[in-house]
Amino acid sequence: MQKEEGDVVNAQDTLDTDVHLKFITDMRSHKMLQSKVAEVCWYFTETREQFRLRGDLIMVTNESTDSGLILQRNGLWKSISDSARAAYEWPAPGSDRAEDADDEKDYKCTADIGSVSDNFVLMLLRPTYIDHLRLKGFPQKRSIWSMSDDHSWEPQPINP
Repeated sequence: MQKEEGDVVNAQDTLDTDVHLKFITDMRSHKMLQSKVAEVCWYFTETREQFRLRGDLIMVTNESTDSGLILQRNGLWKSISDSARAAYEWPAPGSDRAEDADDEKDYKCTADIGSVSDNFVLMLLRPTYIDHLRLKGFPQKRSIWSMSDDHSWEPQPINP
């Protein structure tokens, strides 16, 4: 079955989630309305290397039907802290906060560890493009790695 951009994973999909970066977010966040293509970037100061990874996002929500992905979502829910779980029961991210909000009452954890919040989303990013910049040494080096149609990686050295 061919997945369309932005589809929620369904039971026919089989994924090797070991090749995905895993994130969590709130269903009510603005991220859920944005493109299903994402990029992450980080820099290692000791080795002076920068990595940019771009790929397609898969959102595992309370409406997902793939049993393996549901198990992963449930496992992540159980592994996060009480305070992290609580945030999924609070008002929506970015909404106004009442001036008279009582932190002890209004923001305490009411989320059940055994019942995953409908607002809890597992996001999976499978990289299809990697930009690796090595700033240590002279000359600096940069390579772009792109995934081919057969899912192999093809490197291309480029000028930094």
